[in-house]
Amino acid sequence: MIRLAQHLHISGYPYQILASNDKCWIKEEATKRGLNFSACPANIDSINYHDLSQRLNTSDAMNAMFGHIKEIRISTFCMRDLHNAMYIFTRMPNVKVWFSHGIYHPEDVFYLSSLSFKSTRIIQFNRNLVRKLFESNSILFVNENGLKISLDSGSARDARSAIYAPLPINICGEIPLRKPDAKRPFRIVCISRFVRFKVAAVLAIMRYAGNRSGVELLVIGHGPWKLILDAWIKIMRINNIVIITGVSPDRLESYIDTCDLGYAQGTSILEISKRGLPVLIAPYSRIRDLFNKNFPTLGIFGQIKDFSAFGDITDLRGVTTYKIADCIDLVREDYCRYQEQSVEFVKTFASESVCSKIIDFILAAKLSNSQPAFNPPRAPKIKQLLKFALRIRD
Repeated sequence: MIRLAQHLHISGYPYQILASNDKCWIKEEATKRGLNFSACPANIDSINYHDLSQRLNTSDAMNAMFGHIKEIRISTFCMRDLHNAMYIFTRMPNVKVWFSHGIYHPEDVFYLSSLSFKSTRIIQFNRNLVRKLFESNSILFVNENGLKISLDSGSARDARSAIYAPLPINICGEIPLRKPDAKRPFRIVCISRFVRFKVAAVLAIMRYAGNRSGVELLVIGHGPWKLILDAWIKIMRINNIVIITGVSPDRLESYIDTCDLGYAQGTSILEISKRGLPVLIAPYSRIRDLFNKNFPTLGIFGQIKDFSAFGDITDLRGVTTYKIADCIDLVREDYCRYQEQSVEFVKTFASESVCSKIIDFILAAKLSNSQPAFNPPRAPKIKQLLKFALRIRD
């Protein structure tokens, strides 16, 4: 959102970042960079957790903010925000609204389905919404894997009709090219959220590094599954792995620059590679993979350039995989080669060209608020109770 807003700002487009006002890094970054920012009404985190009166109050508050504008183009980056936007802006009859959405990881369509007895119905609801956007040229994908999972379709016709755009990354100046310092341990940085579909992949790199001579591992992230990682370190008495939480995106570089190799998924791969490091691609994982001592990597970023380059794959059947130890040995034996591959590939994601393509897509999106008012599903009861409990604790 920040990268796209910067490009809109420089290009002279009228725009507004719309995000939470509560403990919001986006607001801080927007203010620091002089970008246009509007705070959502309080407690708009997810419309799916609100009762009818709360939803209508939020909708009325947003109408007061934007109801005077003749035409608006809304672009969202996750399914939660798409639900919010569709609910609110299909209830503004005096404003012409155009919707667009980016699928930046295929798990987007599984939003709200976990801990639900009706998970299949919720996933299908999200896929139907994606299909509606798709048929209106109002959705873009990072790769064909995202399209396949989001639409539950592998048809060649869908693949040809899809709009693709890579993830944008800001690259400032020349990318630094450092070599590992032979006088200290080889340092690996892993950046990840500690969530259900990523935690086993994090544990896999921890298994590799655990007390391995001449290797140190720095794990940066956050999430509820951190308890598993902490417990493993304690039980195994590991002394060469450090887990750090609470690192804001603008501080990542200072940690990455102390390391020699990255291990990540999605945009974190780009954040690491733009600092001149080779990166191993971690696939999504399942809970049972916590017990898989041979959990693989998808390869080395720059050498791997197909749909698996960002690791957004859970089902590895038919996908080429590699042993983590083998890939790290390759990098260490020919560091400059894999470093150069990573650096050259990450340049293709530079925001200057990618953001222009995304803006063209947003301006051409055809799904409008002329359709009936949007009614999203309610969150599962278990999730509502958990969210209420956490709010009380805060």
